[in-house]
Amino acid sequence: MPSGANTSLTLLLEAASAGDSDAARQVWERVEPELHRMAAGQIARDGLRAVLRPTSMVAEAYLRLVGPADGNHWANHRHFFAAAAETMRRIRVDRARVNKAAKRGGGAATLALSDQHWASDDDDDRTDHLALDEVLPRLRKESPRAAEVVNLRFYGGHSREEIASMLGISPRTVDNEWRFARSWLFAALSG
Repeated sequence: MPSGANTSLTLLLEAASAGDSDAARQVWERVEPELHRMAAGQIARDGLRAVLRPTSMVAEAYLRLVGPADGNHWANHRHFFAAAAETMRRIRVDRARVNKAAKRGGGAATLALSDQHWASDDDDDRTDHLALDEVLPRLRKESPRAAEVVNLRFYGGHSREEIASMLGISPRTVDNEWRFARSWLFAALSG
C-alpha cells in the first residue's frame, strides 16, 4: 500500500476501534485482499487445504481482530497486520491441536523453518505448529525482534523487504534475525 493509503487505513482502524461500523466495513474492504494472500500462502505451505480454506481463515481472523472484543486498538496499519499474522498463527495452532487430538498424537511433523520461506509460499513445509507455539514465547523473551521476524514471515507471509519496512530495520538485519531465530528455535526444539 502507498504511504497515503497506509495513513488512511490507520485512521479507519482508529475509527473502527472506536465503534464506527462504516469504518469497520471500509477496513474490511481494504485489508481482505492482503489477509487472503497471507492465509492462502500459509495454507498452501502447510498442506492444510483439506481442513482449512483461506476465506474461512480470513473471516475468522478478521472477526478476532475487529469483532466484538474488549479494546482492540491499532496504533497503525503495521500494528494491525502484525496482529493479523499472530491471529492466523493462533488459528493454525488451534487447527493443529484439533487434528492432533483426532489422531491421538500421531503424525506430528517436525519444525523446518527453512530459507525456502523467503523464496516461495508454494513449498510443502509441514511444521509442527504446537511445538513452535510452545517455544515462540521463549524466543520472544530472548529476542523480541527475532520473534517478530518469525511471526511476520512465517505466519504473515511477508517478504524480507516488507518486514524491514514494517520494523524500521534493514533487509540485512531481517536476514540476521531470521538466521538467529532459526538456530535458536532448532536448539530449543531439539532439547
